Amino acid sequence: MLGQSLGQLRGVVASLHARGRSADFEDFGRGSWTFELRVNAVAALEAALLDLQGQFLGVPVVDLLGDGRQREQVEVLGYLFFIGDGHATPLDYRRGSARSGGGPEHDWYRLRDQAAMTPQAIVEQAQAAHDRYGFRDFKLKGGVLPGAQEIEAVSALHAAFPEARTTLDPNGAWSLDEAIRLCRDLHGVLAYAGTPAAPSRASRGARSWPSSATPPGYRWPPTWSPPTGARWPMR
Repeated sequence: MLGQSLGQLRGVVASLHARGRSADFEDFGRGSWTFELRVNAVAALEAALLDLQGQFLGVPVVDLLGDGRQREQVEVLGYLFFIGDGHATPLDYRRGSARSGGGPEHDWYRLRDQAAMTPQAIVEQAQAAHDRYGFRDFKLKGGVLPGAQEIEAVSALHAAFPEARTTLDPNGAWSLDEAIRLCRDLHGVLAYAGTPAAPSRASRGARSWPSSATPPGYRWPPTWSPPTGARWPMR
């Protein structure tokens, strides 16, 4: 990147992606999704370069992307996490307090560092995030507990926030059969489940199903085609 012009941003980013992709294929095999770490690293560099380009041209970054600004604001969701007990280890984890720096006092700053391994604790985390930041939709990062327990957590979220778009990302931790069984009756509860079964685990159930195929008995919305690693919109 050193010595490159800001005007060559697209070519610089493309070359970084190409190098990372080749390395991942060598390390993990073609089609592996572990390349995400490298993608995120390149994205951080791309964001910085876009910021510099915007400063140079005197425009916000949004005007450099696609067709430019399409709206003044966008709805964002709040991420929720299962959190282990930081006091159960001698490691120097951050200990939550009711205040962050010189900011206002709020339960969120305490709860974000407090053990949260139950549906009720996840709901309390969501309520604090909603009150502090105004989040109306939530995504729970899973792949931590048995699938049935994580479904209990998102069901509790839906009960507490019935108008929210609630999503769960098991991070590919389930088998294909688990994913179908756990999500089959969650219409109206889950907006979607992100990567419920990774390609490497998809065949561990009684059936094998290529990740580009449609789940048995499932009908994709008209605008969707199921690519590899597709999300499952629960409609």
